[in-house]
Amino acid sequence: MSVLFYGIYHQDVNSAVWFMRSKMNVPSASSLDIKYQLQLLATVKSLGIGVLAALHDLSLAAMYCTKLYVLKDGEIVVSGPPNKILTPELVRTVYEIGCDIRENPDNGYLTITYYPEPGQHI
Repeated sequence: MSVLFYGIYHQDVNSAVWFMRSKMNVPSASSLDIKYQLQLLATVKSLGIGVLAALHDLSLAAMYCTKLYVLKDGEIVVSGPPNKILTPELVRTVYEIGCDIRENPDNGYLTITYYPEPGQHI
């Protein structure tokens, strides 16, 4: 699999992940209002090319990505289609927080609701 990011082709995911970690101080879509985040991600998806993006909003990642690589401490924990890998157990393991994940019956998108684990103070 080749991944295009900042005009550089990576032949494997590990080198692409390393490249992304080195660029984490680059401004991201998450600094945009939600309307513009959706427009930007829809535009990128419409290009029909492989794109490596660091998204911290799992709902947006599930909506626009065909494959996710979930990282913890810079290491890939799991990869695959969002609807196959995003589970409450994964979120608890990686992010140390509880959640409910449901498929929206109106549009098929995953809806993720976060909450602290019992006894956890945030």
